[in-house]
Amino acid sequence: GMSAEKAVEMLCTLVRDCTMEDKQASFQKALSYMGKNMFSCQLTVGSVAEYTGLSQSELVKLFKENIAVTPGDYIGEKRCVKSIEYLTENKLVEKVALCVGFSAVETYIRTFKKHMGMTPGMWKKKNL
Repeated sequence: GMSAEKAVEMLCTLVRDCTMEDKQASFQKALSYMGKNMFSCQLTVGSVAEYTGLSQSELVKLFKENIAVTPGDYIGEKRCVKSIEYLTENKLVEKVALCVGFSAVETYIRTFKKHMGMTPGMWKKKNL
């Protein structure tokens, strides 16, 4: 028959594989939810965690393992890249912030500067 150690080892492998699959499923679920809601003010790291049934710290860990960035940075960068379309149309920075899902213009400016190396205002001056 099979030794107890061997049985435990097999069980551990099984559990580990299932956990990996669950993690991948959770990650895909999070990504797809973010994709659908990226430019809505309702989308927060908290709302993504809730949707995927993970804690915020589990979600952060999952993102770092998969794409080496936090979910907050992932959202921030996507929103900033999108915002360039609106800046190009010479929309007001306050309007642009709302268009891409930032409820506060300060957060938008800070996030844009973090990802783009300059403020949205500077970007407009440089590119328009």
